[in-house]
Amino acid sequence: MVHSSNIGIVKIAHELPYTDLFNTLRAVGFGQSTGQLPGEISGVLAVRDSPIEHATLSYGYGISVTPLQLARAYTVFASGGKLLEVTLLPKPHGYHAPAKRVFSASTVQTILPMLERAASNEGTARKAQIPRYRVGGKTGTVHKFIDGAYHDDRYQSVFVGLAPLSAPKFVIAVTIDDPRGELYFGGDVAAPVFAEIMADLMRLYNIAPDAAIATNGSAI
Repeated sequence: MVHSSNIGIVKIAHELPYTDLFNTLRAVGFGQSTGQLPGEISGVLAVRDSPIEHATLSYGYGISVTPLQLARAYTVFASGGKLLEVTLLPKPHGYHAPAKRVFSASTVQTILPMLERAASNEGTARKAQIPRYRVGGKTGTVHKFIDGAYHDDRYQSVFVGLAPLSAPKFVIAVTIDDPRGELYFGGDVAAPVFAEIMADLMRLYNIAPDAAIATNGSAI
């Protein structure tokens, strides 16, 4: 997680039956429209039960999701394991979105520190950090699939994260389509966008800081 290792996630995935991996992705909403946008697509999550497909699915190839699906999937980490319904329409004060239990609260509490380390100075998402707040998330960098083939020099760069990690209030999914230049990894081009937007949200909604402060004044 911290170093975004495809090899590491493949080894973990092969410890699980393919059906468990597939059903988990399905449970967090992949392959299903949220039903909130006109013309919204459901993405691609097809059963391809072979060793190579088992491996590639674990690190995000052979699957297609929208940024909205990614953001919705991460609500399970913001709500103690429950997948929240998405709505783009105004709701009355006190409204609570319908939720479906996907993971146990203890599983989420195990994963959150991993997401936080991925956004630490040792992780691929160090540029997602914002002053005085704990954040967590995961980078992604994939070759673009164009005309039936993956292109070696064309990318989609992603970061999905949440904050403040002690009591998450917001989830943000950032996708940079076809970044150009020497920097194209999700941690380089998508994570800084997350940091800027999330910092503004913390200020606009007057969210209390939750990061410990070192003696030199920096957040730790």
